Amino acid sequence: LGEDGGKKLKKSLGEARERYAQEFSALVSEWSADGFTGQWATELGLKAAAANGQGAETVSEHAKDALPKLAAKFFRAGRKLEAGVPDPADLHHFRVKTKQLRYALEIFQPVYRKAIEPRLAELKEIQDHLGKVSDLYTTHALLKGTSGIRKRLSTEGQHAVRKFQSYWTGTFDAPGERRAWKQLLREPLANAPVAARKRTPRHAR
Repeated sequence: LGEDGGKKLKKSLGEARERYAQEFSALVSEWSADGFTGQWATELGLKAAAANGQGAETVSEHAKDALPKLAAKFFRAGRKLEAGVPDPADLHHFRVKTKQLRYALEIFQPVYRKAIEPRLAELKEIQDHLGKVSDLYTTHALLKGTSGIRKRLSTEGQHAVRKFQSYWTGTFDAPGERRAWKQLLREPLANAPVAARKRTPRHAR
C-alpha cells in the first residue's frame, strides 16, 4: 500500500470502527430498553412456562423443542453461502443469525452445562470470520477515489470470505456435524433454571 496509503487506510479504519462502536452502543441501549433477552425468552417459550408456574424441567423441554429448530434454520442459511461469491448483505444477515443463535444457546447454557461450550466457541469463530469480512467491505466502500487501496481491500475481502467458507465446510458443517448439533440440542444434561445463568453484557464482547 505504501506509507501514504497505509496511513489513509489506518485512519479510515479507525474512523469506521469509532462510528460503528457508537452505533453499537446505541443498539445495546435499545436492546436494554426493549427487553432484548425478554424477547428471546418469549420467542423460545420461556415466559409462557414461567407464567404457568412451570419450572426447570419445562425449560429443558423448551430447549429440546426450540433449539434444534433454530440450529436447523442456521445450517440451511449457512449452506447457501458455502460456495461462490456471496453478496455482502447476505453475509451480514448471516452474521446477525450467528449472534442470535449464540445468544439463544447462552440463555439455555445451564441445562447443557459444559457440553455446549465447544459449540459456542464455533459460533464465535464464525462471528470473527464474518466480522473480518464486514470490516474489509465496509472500509472498501468508505475509501472512494483511492483505487489502489480499494482493489487491495476487495482482494482481501474475497480472501476473508473464502476463509469463512473453508471454516464452514471444513469444520462447522463438516460431515456429521449437523447431526451432532441436533443430537446435543435434543439432550439437555440438567434441569437447571435459566435464571441461574449470568449473561455477559454485550458491549463487553
